[in-house]
Amino acid sequence: MAMPQSRETVRGARSARTSCRFLVVVAIVAATGVWLAACAEAPTSRSAAADTAPLRVRLSAGVAAAPGAVVDAQVTFTPSGSSSVIIVARDSIVVSTGEANQSLALVGDVGPCVTLAPIGNPCQLDLSVRLTRNGILLDEQRQRLSVSEKVDQVTAEPVQLYEVASIRISPSPVTGVQTADTLVLSATPLDRSGTTVAARTATWSTVSGSTSVSIGDNGVLRALQPGNATVRATIGGRTQELSITVLPPLTVTVTPSAAASDVLIDANIRLTFSDTVNASSATATTIALTRNGIVVPATRVANGRVVTITPTAPMLEFQNSYVVTVNSGLTSTLGTRLLSTLTSNFVTSFWDPNYSYRLTNSAAGTGRSLDLNINAFCIMANSGSTPGQSWFFVPIANAGGFFTMHTEVAGATAALEGAVAPTPCFMTNTNVLFTGMHWRAAPAPPSAPGAYYLYNLNFGVNRALDILGTAPQMNPTANTSTQFWTFTRLSRRSGT
Repeated sequence: MAMPQSRETVRGARSARTSCRFLVVVAIVAATGVWLAACAEAPTSRSAAADTAPLRVRLSAGVAAAPGAVVDAQVTFTPSGSSSVIIVARDSIVVSTGEANQSLALVGDVGPCVTLAPIGNPCQLDLSVRLTRNGILLDEQRQRLSVSEKVDQVTAEPVQLYEVASIRISPSPVTGVQTADTLVLSATPLDRSGTTVAARTATWSTVSGSTSVSIGDNGVLRALQPGNATVRATIGGRTQELSITVLPPLTVTVTPSAAASDVLIDANIRLTFSDTVNASSATATTIALTRNGIVVPATRVANGRVVTITPTAPMLEFQNSYVVTVNSGLTSTLGTRLLSTLTSNFVTSFWDPNYSYRLTNSAAGTGRSLDLNINAFCIMANSGSTPGQSWFFVPIANAGGFFTMHTEVAGATAALEGAVAPTPCFMTNTNVLFTGMHWRAAPAPPSAPGAYYLYNLNFGVNRALDILGTAPQMNPTANTSTQFWTFTRLSRRSGT
């Protein structure tokens, strides 16, 4: 009967069988994979085919790194009960062509590992693959491999080495993107320490919302229409996504409306936007009120979606044209803007009914003004502050720009009517508005800048208010200074 062998005898036998066994590891490093193979020299004590078959360790891996990075691989084992690490095989290679195919070869003796493994247990090997640049660790993958005498092949878990640990997209977050905007995004690759990785180019793609945005490989993003979208930057196998909301552009409604006429000279201009206005952007640079190309001093107050423009002094009457301009520098609190600069014009009323005016004549000069005598007939009197020389004009509804003419002394119950010689114009009751009480002004010839003819509906443009002596009356229209009238604003009327 054979005597049982001791544990030491078995270990000695195993040692004799495996003392010449070597681990040969070949690694092909590529963007798509790495394989490591190990083979053993045929031990002299092995007679079976299995004893001479090579042991292969297969590793599927990829390396994504710019040229100059170093791939370092090693196989080690730590004997049971010991803290000492024994290196079985090691090799390294410098990445020379980015993500193109590379190769590594590792050769080492695994006999000690097999010998020292507990009876009935496989040898435990540690595989470490590191990626470094200038001695700085970029990435590392580790795993445990189990090798026994009866095993011809070991497959390791797939690994991937990246030089890029993360990607920083700028700008981020993205705000205020609206339809038709173009935005240039940049992607900065970072290693695990947060240091920028040089010479890496991002590939951009749209993850979702392709109807809202498009993005090119150069990072140029174009907003197509309102909606939500996600874009992705890819560098060295790493990805980073950015969420984007495309907003509708800012729109605005202007009051007075475009081409409005008969606007009162004390009127405010209201701009009503589609979104809440960023108050700090409502400035004289972004919102302008001009007349004849000259900026009109005004204040601007933003309140929610409304910006109110208030001229610091009354605007000019006499059908002066004003232009409101709003450019894309004005933004909403969401960051949206107008697609293009908005311009809107309006025209003031010829006479503002809230003010009184003095009427002078080019022939008589500013020293004499249109007035009334005690019989309510028109006269030219020395200019002063008498209420008979304070005229105000009330627009006639549905009368196409005609006004009734009143004096502060007679009030709104009496209005001026035109007459021909020998009767001067006179004041009459407003219970019935005759056509001779419908007045409008028209510019005088260029020889009298700032002066106007005064017509009424009854006589049409064939007769104009004239001065015959001191009696203003309707005479045939002519190029004569006695028909050229000037209106000087006096003051705001009481109660208006």
